[in-house]
Amino acid sequence: PISLANADIAVLDGASGHPLATAASNSWESGTEQQPASWTRIEHAYLVRAAAEGVGMYFSAGDGSGVLAPSIDPFAIAVGGTTLGIGKNGQRLFETGWSDGASVIDQHNVWVLKGEEGASGGGPSIHFAQPPYQKGIVPASLGTTRSAPDISASADPFTGIALGLLKRNKTDPTGPPVYVQIPIGGTSESSPLVAGIVIAAQQGEATPFGFINPAIYKLNGTDAFFPTLPLTSTSPALYRGVECDIAIFANLCGKPPVQTLMTFDDQNPKMRFYTGQVTLPGYDNMTGLGTPDGPNFVAGLRQFEG
Repeated sequence: PISLANADIAVLDGASGHPLATAASNSWESGTEQQPASWTRIEHAYLVRAAAEGVGMYFSAGDGSGVLAPSIDPFAIAVGGTTLGIGKNGQRLFETGWSDGASVIDQHNVWVLKGEEGASGGGPSIHFAQPPYQKGIVPASLGTTRSAPDISASADPFTGIALGLLKRNKTDPTGPPVYVQIPIGGTSESSPLVAGIVIAAQQGEATPFGFINPAIYKLNGTDAFFPTLPLTSTSPALYRGVECDIAIFANLCGKPPVQTLMTFDDQNPKMRFYTGQVTLPGYDNMTGLGTPDGPNFVAGLRQFEG
């Protein structure tokens, strides 16, 4: 984390008296809020500086439930994750908070819930007071201190994006590499997605948007966000989970002949690693305010930041 924080500080130090960028997407966490207080103070100091200098610091909220620094800092733009279903014609089918439960079939052919297999980080802070921009928007049931995340985008690797790679051809090691695609996800996907949308919104504006949290919370409840809604027993079965395909998700599914089922938006208190994350209409502690709704989000952000 020290070298990564130094990279952020280098952006702020800039050149000729100006920062090197107006936004920085960070796909790292330094630890829980139990990390050394000295490290929390360092992070907070440069995040306050970034906000003052017009640089938005976007931080992945983490790929497991719970609160992580520095995304929980009130001057960080904490980006959570969603499970997003897209139809074969590119239409949105559903979007819910990213919280996957993994179940396997035991020797009695009974599904047994093993625990969490990836989730958006988030929850209430144990150190930071609730910032003014969250007052009246974060439900009291989710805590009365600083809450993460602030905003979200697609992150669940089981509904993720395809990454193209060139790999060595195992059958012909001296030949040309082979092109393959693998699914990826995590809040390391969602953070740059959100930062990229904000940069697009900023184009042509007189000043950089910088720290956007006060502005985006003013957009709460508007069409600037796609609503991320909980899945229920009445949701179509295909929206509620997916078989873990070993051919695609070999690093997540276990070795054959294990059969694994990933259940989306799993809020089972008995699930190992679960820390109380929920998907709700409006603000919740997996997706924040929701996911940006393209042109509506851009127009709304320009209204308050332009």
